[in-house]
Amino acid sequence: MENVVGRILTPTIESPPEVSVHIAQFQPTERPIEDRFSVHHSSDQSRLIVGVYDGHGGPETAVHVSQNLPPRLLLRTADCHGQQFQDLDDEMLSEFRRDHSLFRRRSPEWAYHALLMKSGSTALVLDINLRSLLATYSNAGDCRLIIFNGRSTALLQTQDFNVKTSSERERLAREHPDEDDLVVGDRLFGRLMCKISMIDQYASIFYGYKTPPYITAAPESATYQLEKGDVAILATDGLWDLISSEEAAAIVLQGIASNEGHCAKYLLARVREATPPGDDITVIIVQV
Repeated sequence: MENVVGRILTPTIESPPEVSVHIAQFQPTERPIEDRFSVHHSSDQSRLIVGVYDGHGGPETAVHVSQNLPPRLLLRTADCHGQQFQDLDDEMLSEFRRDHSLFRRRSPEWAYHALLMKSGSTALVLDINLRSLLATYSNAGDCRLIIFNGRSTALLQTQDFNVKTSSERERLAREHPDEDDLVVGDRLFGRLMCKISMIDQYASIFYGYKTPPYITAAPESATYQLEKGDVAILATDGLWDLISSEEAAAIVLQGIASNEGHCAKYLLARVREATPPGDDITVIIVQV
């Protein structure tokens, strides 16, 4: 098997001709990469959905969500994102509960369902109507989307939903007022960074947790009117731990100006030169 540790990988994908889509990934250690990505478009190529997914506790949930969420979104209008995130999360939890009921026989997939319950994943998707260029984004976790044009100042930036931010700490304190040890070492129960995530239901169904649920799959969703020339970067938190949104935009604009053939690879290469990443990184760049 080819050794990919420390290398920048550029998966080959198909995308509609109206836009340019570049993807790059970086795996810093021997541990298998837990990030996943997705690129889907409608049969008439009028709609494009791209996504990044940051797995934790194993890659299983990131794989499952990246394979199952985008097709569900394509079957419905863009304003249904939130319900589809929640429905998929509920289905994974229901499968686990059915397999562990005293009154039902386990399904053949019971071990897989248990792995999904043990692991978790953030999810960030960008859904673009290629005719109107109206974009809908949905963010469950601390992956980040930025949109910019000829300047490095972001026209749009999603919020990072993790317990490092004061707003998320305040929300936890408000929703769970009698629990003093929720955040340990900038992580929920010393384990999870994100307050919004797919699955991670061990904190909802197992003993020892006083006031679950602590985690929700409901994303932040909104729309943004893209214009020709706009650029979008979607990336897992491994990138944003190393550079700011403005720095990422500036690097990509430099790559575009110098006619770099693969902007996502160019961005990761520049970041790696400055500070070798310690976390998995997945980057999708969409040029309208």
